Amino acid sequence: MLEPWAWRHKWWKKRVYFQLIERRHLAGAARLVATSETEGVNLKSFFPASNCAVLPLGIPEARGPDYEGARQSLGWKSSELILLFLSRIHPKKGLDLLIKGLASLRGIATSAGARLVVVGDGSDNYVQNLRRLAEEELGGVLPITWVGGVWDHRKWTYLQAADLMCLPSHSENFGLVILEALQVGTPVVTTDQTPWSELPGWGGGWIVRPGVEPLTEALAEFFSQPRWTAEQRTRLAADIQNWFSWKKVGPAYIQFYEDILHEARGR
Repeated sequence: MLEPWAWRHKWWKKRVYFQLIERRHLAGAARLVATSETEGVNLKSFFPASNCAVLPLGIPEARGPDYEGARQSLGWKSSELILLFLSRIHPKKGLDLLIKGLASLRGIATSAGARLVVVGDGSDNYVQNLRRLAEEELGGVLPITWVGGVWDHRKWTYLQAADLMCLPSHSENFGLVILEALQVGTPVVTTDQTPWSELPGWGGGWIVRPGVEPLTEALAEFFSQPRWTAEQRTRLAADIQNWFSWKKVGPAYIQFYEDILHEARGR
């Protein structure tokens, strides 16, 4: 709620709730925990005197690449280039930007055999508005499949089978689905409002400003490149699992709680 975009969105409700209830909870906490440096900075802007630790999330399940098997399971044609949006469908997530960006590239995307697969759910009114937007902008030229919410183990099949995971979000404190896509070797396009600025340096995708034009440029670059090989997916997945496995991030959590216990015993 305290991320800049979220703080501005429906601010009249959030600020009243924050001032009356939530502020004292956070101000009185012995520790605040952020999942990224960006989130930590945003929290400190509200509570400058707080003791705020930054502890990234770790890989939630031991999953790896399975591009061919996942596509066979879903019945996707080998000729299709699948762009996947897998998230809650909410204005924050930028699905409208993705639809408009693809509309700007209809000819290129169609020639590439692209299809947008939307896995997620949200308010009925907002989802219907996006469906109408897709029909108006894409005119049925570029196919879109609306799957609905899939939040159990089946989501991994979609992440493994996609050619590009798209999350053009206006705000993410961490963006766990980005980590999930990377850990199965699927490249990602997301925004600089997520804490994944190192993504291009890892060879894992694109970081853009949240807007139609920057997203369109990244998508055009994606369409101009050859489809990722199994070797590229395996290499990306291995790097991500080395950096974000619980073997790697777990000791920081253990130290965090040991420090709290040490302080409590010293009082």
